[in-house]
Amino acid sequence: MKLRQLYEQRLELDHLKKKLEEALLLHHELDKQSYYLRMDMEKEQKDVDKLEKKVLISFKKNTEDKLEKEKYEANQARIKYNNCMFEMKTTKLNIEHYQKKIDEINKNKKEYDRLLKEKRNLIKNSYLEELEEKYMSSKQRYMDAKEKLSEVNKSFSICKDAKELIRRLSGVSSSRISRRDSILERAFFYEDIDIAQKELNQLQKEMDKLKIDLIKLKNNEFYEKFANEKEKSFYHRFDKVTDLTVWETISTTLTQINEVYMKMQSMIDDLNNELENEKKIGKELKKEMDSIIVNA
Repeated sequence: MKLRQLYEQRLELDHLKKKLEEALLLHHELDKQSYYLRMDMEKEQKDVDKLEKKVLISFKKNTEDKLEKEKYEANQARIKYNNCMFEMKTTKLNIEHYQKKIDEINKNKKEYDRLLKEKRNLIKNSYLEELEEKYMSSKQRYMDAKEKLSEVNKSFSICKDAKELIRRLSGVSSSRISRRDSILERAFFYEDIDIAQKELNQLQKEMDKLKIDLIKLKNNEFYEKFANEKEKSFYHRFDKVTDLTVWETISTTLTQINEVYMKMQSMIDDLNNELENEKKIGKELKKEMDSIIVNA
């Protein structure tokens, strides 16, 4: 195929992709509709079947009139269902048609790029060179933003894990402090000192385990990368933390994590917008460059 034919195919590609996307969405919606229409059709037919049995043992006029009404409604439900299934079938054929054309165009991409490069080497055009520089700059910005987004997403995942750990520890520690207070009250009112002491010893073991989990969080990669010195400072109090301050420490940590979590979410949104913008810029520049080369 000649370069111009391949170029015209490439111009059609965006339109075909849009049509394919629309057809896929329509098929999905029709598929959902067909389920409810089929249920409605089956229900209406059941109503007809029930009334037909009644008509056989009863010759009342109102029963026959009601049957005619139910038959009409069942017929309408069947028509709606059949129309939906016909539209689904048509849409599926459109999807196959668009996909086939897209595959054919993509199959010819290597040949298109080869012919385009050959012709480009024969052209001297300062404006084209300027566009190529802009295109390469845009492509580099896109790659940089993509790499940065990948790193932020990894750290964001660590942040979410840390946030979940803190939430869990928050619930565990507050319930254990309540248990301790309850044990002390029973010991005071009922003088059940020995049993209370055993329960307190068990609770102390659980609180010690909780502190170990907190220390693990201290070494979490998330904090090494993103928490500033002020946010990290509370970890130095771990060796001195008591049962009374564990919940307060956890609560403070959760607040700090939430702040960084929101900042990182904002960074991800900004980077996604930057990627989309650079992709659009690159696409427009490439379209203009190809047009100049093909029409030269």
